[in-house]
Amino acid sequence: MLDTGMLDTGMLDAGILSGGRRWRRPQSKDASARLARFEARLTGGLLFAAALLLGLAVYAYLPLAAAGRPSVNWGDPTTTARLWWAATGRLYAGLPFGLPLAELPARTLGWASEALRQFGGPWGFLLALFGLSRLDVGRLDAARHAWWRVTMLVALAYTIAGIGYNTTDSYVYLLPAWAALAPALGAGIEWILDKAAVAGRGRGGVRRSGKTLTGITAALLALLLVGASLATNWRTHDLRRDAAARDWVAAALDEAEPRAVIVSAGDRTTFALWYAVYGLGQRPDVALLNANLFGFDWYRATLRETHADVFADLPEPPPALEALLPALAADRPLYRADELALDLPGLREAPGDVLVRYAEAP
Repeated sequence: MLDTGMLDTGMLDAGILSGGRRWRRPQSKDASARLARFEARLTGGLLFAAALLLGLAVYAYLPLAAAGRPSVNWGDPTTTARLWWAATGRLYAGLPFGLPLAELPARTLGWASEALRQFGGPWGFLLALFGLSRLDVGRLDAARHAWWRVTMLVALAYTIAGIGYNTTDSYVYLLPAWAALAPALGAGIEWILDKAAVAGRGRGGVRRSGKTLTGITAALLALLLVGASLATNWRTHDLRRDAAARDWVAAALDEAEPRAVIVSAGDRTTFALWYAVYGLGQRPDVALLNANLFGFDWYRATLRETHADVFADLPEPPPALEALLPALAADRPLYRADELALDLPGLREAPGDVLVRYAEAP
């Protein structure tokens, strides 16, 4: 549908019936401006649609990857229903905005503490807030005003989502918020540097030593804020010497006897074992079982394919883990890498260096 406002007399063609000739009046300036705005909005809309489709293209890849039957086949998105389950994160449906109200004050204080840490302390956070106000009242054109306002909305959305997400590691969802707020800190530092330069020149461009020293001090303090944050957080971001996961999984696989089954429940142990066994191909004789995923049919199907020597005859519906684990312990070495909320009276535990072995109770 066309906007009738674009079809004014300056764009209207009329047919002259007698001669079949057509005439056209020159376009008015208003019509040209409206046409230019329409073309700009159309171009922007097409670019937005293209970017959106490019971002969604990753979901088109999921069924292709799942068809290869990988050892870690999250959700097995080979059907429309399972693809929708994986893409919408149904496994985590209860976590967004699931934080109990009683925990909201502590979580909000945690957000404030993290904000101060991210911006180098109270002064850096205040400088970011000041820079935000400068972006609001500064001499920006309409496009840049729209850009930073959308950026602030993104920061606000991720902040609300991070605070309300009911997990202990919800702070990772705040990373886009800090990135979105970084330009505000940059605007605050820029303002200090500009004021320092003006103070150093004085009136008529003549340098004044006192104000020059003040300007240099202000500039150094602004740069010190950035340098202090970099020095404080560098070690936590430089993971070249962080070998905790590698050392743990090496010790776990070294401790496991041949044909062992290792049961895990936590993310850290599960991902470390997955990477070593499935990704690096270490200890192919070891079977891995995640207790929290065992209730999903797609995970059990993956177990049957990946560890056919152990789970090929696993029936549907499956037995409870309280019944399955004793049966496994009777056939092969069985270990756990995490605490399991299971009642296993027929098994006794023998703690090792990093794993706990299950054995039949006497």
